[in-house]
Amino acid sequence: MGFNQDYSVFRRWWKKETPPAKGYTKSYSATTPSGDILQADLNFHEKKVRLTLEIAGENGRIYIATVKNGEVIQEKDLSTGRMVPIYSKLAPFQDIFSSLPDSDLLNTLGGLYGISRNPLGQTEERTVRPWELSNRYDHIFGIHRERSFWERVFSRRREYREPWIV
Repeated sequence: MGFNQDYSVFRRWWKKETPPAKGYTKSYSATTPSGDILQADLNFHEKKVRLTLEIAGENGRIYIATVKNGEVIQEKDLSTGRMVPIYSKLAPFQDIFSSLPDSDLLNTLGGLYGISRNPLGQTEERTVRPWELSNRYDHIFGIHRERSFWERVFSRRREYREPWIV
C-alpha cells in the first residue's frame, strides 16, 4: 500500500455495473487515467470473485483471475487462452482494487495479490442541495413544511392579549 495516499480518489473510479459474466451477482468497473480497465465480479452465494484486468499498454490483452473463498482457482490470459501467473500484472493495481466499495468482495478475496480485506478510503457523504427539497407539490401529498401567512395570522394557538395592555 502507498504511504500517505488518498484512497478516496481511487474509490471514486469504481462504478457499479450489471455483471457481464453469467452467474455473478455484483460487478464493479474502473478505468484508470492511463486507460487501464479493471473489473471485479462477485458471486455472493458461491463466495467466488473474478478479477479482470485489461492493460492499455499491452494492446488489449485481458487477464482474468478467479478466486473462490480466498484460494486462486484460475489465472488466465484471455487473449491467448493460456494459464499464466498474473500477480506481476495485478501488483501495480493493488491500491485501486483495495479501494473497492464492496467489503464482501474484498473479504472473499482473502488478502490475495496484496489486496486489503477492508475497503480503503472514505465514503463520500451526499449533501442535500436546496433545490432537491420539493415544496411545490407537497400540499398534494399532505406535507406542510411551514404554516402559510393566513394560518399564522388567524391561528387559534396565539394567546389573546388586550390591545391596550403592553
